[in-house]
Amino acid sequence: MGANGNPVVSTTSGRVRGHMRGAVAVFEGIPYAAAPAGELLFDAPQPAPSWDGIRDCTEPGPWVPQGVSIGSTELLDASMREDNECLNLTVTTPDVGGAGLPVMVWIHPSAWQAGGNSEARFADTSPLARRGAVVVAINYRLGAPGFAEIAGAPSNRGLRDQIAALTWVQENIRAFGGDPGNVTIFGSSAGGLSCALLFASPAATGLFHRAIPQSPGPVVVAEPDEAHLSARNWATRLGTEPSRTALAAVARKDIIGRQLAMTLESMQDPDPRCWGASNVRAGFGAFPFVPVLDAEILPLRPAEAAAGRAAAGVSLLLGQSTDEVQPMAQLIAPQPAAIDQDAELARCLERIGADPAVVEIFRRNRPDAGTQELFYAVAAEWLVRAPYHELAENYATAGGLVYLNEFAWRTTTVDAAIHSGELPFLFETYDVHRAMGLLGDHPPTALAEEMQQAWISFATHGDPGWAAVTPNRLAAVQVFDGETNPVVPTPRLDELDVVRRFS
Repeated sequence: MGANGNPVVSTTSGRVRGHMRGAVAVFEGIPYAAAPAGELLFDAPQPAPSWDGIRDCTEPGPWVPQGVSIGSTELLDASMREDNECLNLTVTTPDVGGAGLPVMVWIHPSAWQAGGNSEARFADTSPLARRGAVVVAINYRLGAPGFAEIAGAPSNRGLRDQIAALTWVQENIRAFGGDPGNVTIFGSSAGGLSCALLFASPAATGLFHRAIPQSPGPVVVAEPDEAHLSARNWATRLGTEPSRTALAAVARKDIIGRQLAMTLESMQDPDPRCWGASNVRAGFGAFPFVPVLDAEILPLRPAEAAAGRAAAGVSLLLGQSTDEVQPMAQLIAPQPAAIDQDAELARCLERIGADPAVVEIFRRNRPDAGTQELFYAVAAEWLVRAPYHELAENYATAGGLVYLNEFAWRTTTVDAAIHSGELPFLFETYDVHRAMGLLGDHPPTALAEEMQQAWISFATHGDPGWAAVTPNRLAAVQVFDGETNPVVPTPRLDELDVVRRFS
């Protein structure tokens, strides 16, 4: 312990001072890579500089460059500084002097466009740490700095940042009581999909041992030519070329400002000729900058990579919310004012690449549903559930260990089990989500016990508490409904089957 009882730990870059949050110790804003200044904004992450003395790590570190997020204006303003040490992480540990504790690395959500590890919805990782895990929460580059495909720069810089943070964990986590041989990555939305992409990445082999991609949203991975298309459209709006050298001369506020304008434009007019057909289909036109297939970091999508990744021995806990795309896809859902509702529904389904022929079984199962409800149900299966069940089946067939869960508790504010609806229960941030209108007045707080225990059990022993998928069938699914939380055979199997048949 250092002065005033604050804990001090030695890392490979130097000593850091944290603070106590009840029974756990918290170290915030530890750099795991150098500040991405100048041309480094579009380079692979570089080693973090060392320091003398003791670095104070009692306040949240700065966020990566971004223009809008759910957080303080101070953090957003600081993200635009050239010397911004944004590639940082927070460590929360129940026992600084301990050893062999399971490690959980949190990868935050927000569409690869915004957010940070100190965002209020999940800033406090104490609930999981109190259950016996060392929890690491990371920042990584977002938007154009993280994922724009530009000349002279490596692809997938945001994923490279995540890999660099996991490398830091391997080199340093023992000092915080953690076991580098027992690391679980977990995330939601873009963070959940990041977990799946890291699972598929040969460059991340050996850096983690289990993964929990939860509420992953659509599987948005760009083809190289489509990624180049988005980058060129963005650079044109900046009045420059999509190259590392040219962009180094552009102010960060302009880089981010044009990125935000382009995102709004793509949402309002998701023309595949401008943004790429796969991005429009899978991401509702809202994601101009996403991970891209490349030889080094992401040669294959997760379902395609599953068979080859079995030898790495990573266990998976895959999950999604029942109503994944609601209300996320409101902009492209059928309009109630349309005269021909059947034609409107078919048009919207074709926009996401779904065959309108699948609607019959969904309509039969929901005889009172309107076109919007039917669209949301089909889109959730088509864009989210079917790809992850394919990943589960492929991985189990190859000998990998994989478990399935579904978040099914319906918030009273929108009467749906929404995308990332599990967050207030994992992090016990009920007031934050209630203030955002995402929770309602009386959430089943006992659900936190069920979900946290499953996550911790999986991270500790590799078993969340129910049966794994077998090569011959999609095994039992743990349904977190906030009431009985049953383990059931694959829900809505008829709808899943028809979607996969027409995919």
